[in-house]
Amino acid sequence: ENPNYIELNGTTANLKGSGAEVKNSKVTITSAGIYVISGKLNDGQIIVDVQDKGTVRLVLNGTEIKSSDNAPIYVKNAGKTIVSLEAGTENTITDGTKYTLEDTSSDEPSAAIFSKDNLIINGTGKLTVKGNYKDGITSKDDLKITGGNIQITSVDDGLVGRDILAV
Repeated sequence: ENPNYIELNGTTANLKGSGAEVKNSKVTITSAGIYVISGKLNDGQIIVDVQDKGTVRLVLNGTEIKSSDNAPIYVKNAGKTIVSLEAGTENTITDGTKYTLEDTSSDEPSAAIFSKDNLIINGTGKLTVKGNYKDGITSKDDLKITGGNIQITSVDDGLVGRDILAV
C-alpha cells in the first residue's frame, strides 16, 4: 500500500497523495490508508473521519502538533487507528487549556490525542503528550500501546481506555 504524505508547515499542510483534505490548519483524513506526518502545526488538528470503518495508520515522522482549543489528534470515525512512532523521531502533541466544542452538550474530545474508536500506538520513536485541558491520550474504545517511548503530562488522566487499556 502506498503511503500518503502530510507535511505540516506552521499554518497549513501539504498533501502528497490522496485520502485527506486540508482546510487552513485542519487536516481531515477521509479514507483508510497510511499517512506519514511530518513538520509542525502551530494551531491546528489532524482529524480522522473515515465513514467505512477502515484502518488508518498515522506515522508520526518528527512532528509537532499544537491546538489551542481542541484535540490536536482527533479520531471521530475509523474502524481502527494506529499511531506509529517512527524510529529515531521525536513527536510532540500539545493542547490548550480550553476547548471549543462543536457540540456543547458533549464532553468530547477531552484529550490531546482522542479517539472514539480503537486506538493502537506502536513503533520505537518518542512521543511527548502535553494535555493542558484534561487527559493525555483517551480512547472511547480499546487503547493498546505496544511500543514507543511515551511521556505524558496532563492535568487529569494520562491514559484512558474504555474497554481495554493494554500497555
